[in-house]
Amino acid sequence: MNVMPKTGKRRPAVRKRSKPKSRVDRVLAHFEDHIGQALAWLAGLSLILWWAVAEVTAWARRHPVMATLLVIALAAAATLAIRKLLARRAERQAEAATIAATDGMSGTAFEHWTANLLRRSGCGKVEVRGGSGDLGADITARLPDGRKLIVQCKRWAKPVGSGEVQKVAGTARAVHGADVAVIVTTSRFTAGGIDLASRVGIDLIDRSALATWAASGMLPHYLAAAKSPR
Repeated sequence: MNVMPKTGKRRPAVRKRSKPKSRVDRVLAHFEDHIGQALAWLAGLSLILWWAVAEVTAWARRHPVMATLLVIALAAAATLAIRKLLARRAERQAEAATIAATDGMSGTAFEHWTANLLRRSGCGKVEVRGGSGDLGADITARLPDGRKLIVQCKRWAKPVGSGEVQKVAGTARAVHGADVAVIVTTSRFTAGGIDLASRVGIDLIDRSALATWAASGMLPHYLAAAKSPR
């Protein structure tokens, strides 16, 4: 009687889990895989540049007059291109200084535009403070003669009425200690707003006056003779 030998069940080999590579290791491995290719490309490019320089140098030696003319032409073209770039930059700066630049601006952008206009006009310590807690002073500054100026900016399409004038009048001097208070708008003021401003000593700058100010870069003359509240 044949007896079959007992065979034990073989346990499957347990594979050791490799430690996951860190991000740095993966980057280094990627770099090592491609460094040879990058060096080959760099060597080829260097050879091409060396050959090009050698050919141009040899050509220039054979044709010195043409080489000189070519250098002059390239220099003239570069100069013309630089001049065009500078002219375009000057045009953009001029456009930014005009009232048309305010069209489409947000309220915050208009505040900063007005602040830059104040700086161009010789005002100092110009600070944009616009926001929900500005208490009627989007901008504070010092006029060239040292007086404190507060500005309320209204980037509006509709007219600015007496209600906005009243808000500025209520805080300009009592809260901010302003010597001069101004409301600047890209629109216009209502008759009631103009009348109230004249009585409480608030200067108003509408779109037309703002356009003149922006074009000249000079403070409106009436800011130099601030009205006093009656």
